[in-house]
Amino acid sequence: MTASENKTNQAVWTTDDFDALSWHDCPIHGIAFTSETELSLDIDYICEWISKPDKTFEFSLAPATLVFHEVYGFEANFDSKKIIPITPQIDSIKKPTETNSHWQILLHGGILKLEAEGFTQIFRSNPSLQDDQLIPLKTRGGISFNKTPYK
Repeated sequence: MTASENKTNQAVWTTDDFDALSWHDCPIHGIAFTSETELSLDIDYICEWISKPDKTFEFSLAPATLVFHEVYGFEANFDSKKIIPITPQIDSIKKPTETNSHWQILLHGGILKLEAEGFTQIFRSNPSLQDDQLIPLKTRGGISFNKTPYK
């Protein structure tokens, strides 16, 4: 089983799966409060980086909705010189610790901080191979916060 198949064996991931997931370089197409207590991110999840013989990469990507539950204390800080006009990308996500109660979504050029009980990540379709680290908006059907898994 390849790493990509392993990442898409399940369409729904939760806080319990945190250590099996990595959001490094995942683009964020949209951020919204989808209810009074849910913060959702529309991302392209990078299931696998595939090295090609010419030393370039292609990427196995799946559009996903990352939902944080029971959110409060939300803060956002963006360096517009580093993010605008490109699509923001996640550098990493850090979960709360004994000394820090916030989830931290570190971006290339910013940070999102929030307190939340946990998260659910839903893959909305099978992964597809792309030459870039994002699925074009037209191909992915625009921005979506749909929470229906593809399988």
